[in-house]
Amino acid sequence: MVTRFIICCLILFHFQWTNADFDSSVDTPIALAHLEGEPSAFVHNCVNVITGQFSETHTDLIAYHGVNPLSVERSYLGSGFNEGVLGACWTLNHYSRITHSSLPKSERNMENYDLEDRGASVQFSGFKCTEGKRLNVAKSLLKKGGVNTSHGVISGQTNMKNWQITSKPNGLTLSMGTGTKRFYSEGIHRNLSSEYKPSGNHAGYSYIKDYKILNSVTLFNRALNKTETSLHYDRLSKDIVKSRHHRTITTGDGRWVQYKMDRFEDKTYKLGSISRSDGFDEMYEYTNYKGTILLDERKREGDRYLKIKYYGQFPNTVVGSTIKMNGPEDPRLYRVKSLFAPVGCDNQEIMIYQFVYHLNESEKKKKPSQRAFKWLL
Repeated sequence: MVTRFIICCLILFHFQWTNADFDSSVDTPIALAHLEGEPSAFVHNCVNVITGQFSETHTDLIAYHGVNPLSVERSYLGSGFNEGVLGACWTLNHYSRITHSSLPKSERNMENYDLEDRGASVQFSGFKCTEGKRLNVAKSLLKKGGVNTSHGVISGQTNMKNWQITSKPNGLTLSMGTGTKRFYSEGIHRNLSSEYKPSGNHAGYSYIKDYKILNSVTLFNRALNKTETSLHYDRLSKDIVKSRHHRTITTGDGRWVQYKMDRFEDKTYKLGSISRSDGFDEMYEYTNYKGTILLDERKREGDRYLKIKYYGQFPNTVVGSTIKMNGPEDPRLYRVKSLFAPVGCDNQEIMIYQFVYHLNESEKKKKPSQRAFKWLL
């Protein structure tokens, strides 16, 4: 009997101790650091907190899932290029070209090329690119941070220092750190004509009207000696009555994505909506603010949306304080100020992020980038 009483007391004591320990852990939670991800300058996957620009990338269609997948990706960048194949600020991943930059007479022995890819521009410079000569990424670009951390991974494969342009008899070759080689056609436009992967697979790009309009992309499997799949770009269709244009891309098995572009009063086109066979529809709304196009809302199915507010759209109130702008030359003008989205079971709209930019002395003297984009068809 005494033994049973002692065992019961121990069990009861153990239960009370564990219960008290559990309660104390709930009352005083300890936040642990999450160190598994790479550092990133992007908040909510769409705001670059260094530049203050709104940007995003979406995969709309996957034609092939192999070692070297073939997909359709669109990218939006708040500034950086004046034209886009899907309207102002929007571009697709298959559009890439190299243009020649003019230099002053004092630098006649030098040569510059600009690689335009997904809305970004990378400058290559060096001595005149005769056959076999190589041009490297401009040193001025590397000084601004264009190094091996540009893609969020510290690796020689992503280091832009390892990119080179070589002159060939029929065009230019771009060699990348990953081992991928791209060939660009000779001529005025110098559009991407073929891309060879380290696996041996390669993609071919066909155009119409002297390399001006992309017609199709074909993926070839070298090991199996066959064509895996292809993407076909329909001609741009115009609806004059509704002032709307649309472009459709289809795969070999019949799947598709369609982009519809609407026109502003000043004839500037912008991407209005996306429809696709493999996913949900999306819609975008813009504001033409004093000649500058700003994307201010992204809508998706199920009452999901994201609203973007910018500096310059009054009031400039952030974190309970009013930010004083230094006139039209303030570099914070048109940077992202806040993001709004619906949350909870009742989809109540709340502010999910606010952004405050602290300028140094050199930035206070800079002028904001002008973003009055045009896309005239």
